[in-house]
Amino acid sequence: MIVNVKITSIMPEFYVTEIGLLELIEIPYHSNPEILFSKIAHLPGAVWLDSGCDLETRGQFDIFSALPDSHFTPSDLPSGEQPFAALQNRVDNLTNNGNIEHNLPFTHGYIGYFTYDIGVKQLTANHPQRPFVDVPEFIWAYYTHAFVFDHNNKAAFFCFISNIKKTSLSLFTNIIENYQQFLHGKNQQDVAETESKDSFCLETLEPVWDYHQYKNAFDKIKHHITVGDIYQANLTQMFAGKFSGNPYHAYSSLRQHMPAPFGAYLNFGNTKILSFSPESFLEKHDNFYTTEPIKGTVKRWKDTIKDDLALLDLKNSEKDQAENLMIVDLLRNDLSKNAVLEGVSVPEIFKLKTFSNVHHLVSKITAKTKNSENGMQIFADCFPGGSITGAPKKKSVEIIQEIEPYCRGVYCGSIGYINSAGDFKSNIAIRTITCQDQHIVLSGGGGIVSDSEVKKEYEESLTKINRLISGLKSFNQR
Repeated sequence: MIVNVKITSIMPEFYVTEIGLLELIEIPYHSNPEILFSKIAHLPGAVWLDSGCDLETRGQFDIFSALPDSHFTPSDLPSGEQPFAALQNRVDNLTNNGNIEHNLPFTHGYIGYFTYDIGVKQLTANHPQRPFVDVPEFIWAYYTHAFVFDHNNKAAFFCFISNIKKTSLSLFTNIIENYQQFLHGKNQQDVAETESKDSFCLETLEPVWDYHQYKNAFDKIKHHITVGDIYQANLTQMFAGKFSGNPYHAYSSLRQHMPAPFGAYLNFGNTKILSFSPESFLEKHDNFYTTEPIKGTVKRWKDTIKDDLALLDLKNSEKDQAENLMIVDLLRNDLSKNAVLEGVSVPEIFKLKTFSNVHHLVSKITAKTKNSENGMQIFADCFPGGSITGAPKKKSVEIIQEIEPYCRGVYCGSIGYINSAGDFKSNIAIRTITCQDQHIVLSGGGGIVSDSEVKKEYEESLTKINRLISGLKSFNQR
């Protein structure tokens, strides 16, 4: 039973819903959650699972928090235990406080990432490439509290469990009061003004490969396709450089130009991740799973006639549909390892989705499993995502390792949450920037198949990230 009670000792102006050890405080809703997140972005462990600021493509929920109770990293991994199983064990030890009853996807639990390279290690024993930036292979932070903005219902909540640290609760109370004052016109300091002291400057950013090196890699993949080793492989190229200042300032600006429904900002000490991903990897709710791979991309045009023609070309492209279908079949196979008989289906195939810089072909695969336990094993069986590896997955990953000079890191890995009920939602970390100390890296890529043309594939890999690159360089002109 849900009971509304008034907290007089902590927040007299708020009403609280108590569900077991969990308390939900409804706070004023605003369509721009950044007004509130900007007030905690500087705190240790600040994280934002960002549904995007484009009203047509945004997701339903924004989730953010800061000041986690703990971090789970490779140094904490029990001897001989795989990271996916170790995270599942930690989640199993959490108290499930009825996430289904209150209809919020996350109130407390873990938020973090797995790198692409974790998935590679479980697929092949080949020697891994060297890292360009040495980020941890995974970081998952445990939060006893979170802010959740529900855009469909125009509602917002601060959620916490009873063992939240008193210092954290006091700090977030003050932040909420400051947020309320802003909305009521008592404190009209703009978000941009609040963050103005946090400048960002891109010092250098250059491609790791030139066109000739990209072509050599492309030709090697085409050879493997010709001799029948694989049907498809995802080839990526990296840009690397140096920056100064606060990466959050860059994230705040870039999300306005490249809004994405599966974006994220992670502030994990000297490692900061800026993700503008349009692609969902895997979502779990009870014993139901959904994945939505992207395969098929064309750039957008300012001229509406050209843009409509590009969309029509993508819709009718046999090549792009064939690429998409290969990955759909691969993911159906991944999910079928744990699904009930005839439990895997494809409710959407070749659906057109439009974003600020590109049009995509997206399909949806769903699966039902026998029970809701051990979701991270199913995650592991599907990881890394087929849309950023190739088909067959194991062989394409081995070929990618031979060809690409550096580890992909967080790029092509996955960012998301896993709540106290064991449900999770994650992205494919494409259109993703990694900042560590003063180093910055980002990459773009695409699937290579038998009829791919090197110039078109090279241009497509740049199209996907050109807006990020130009946005980063624009800071130097301000």
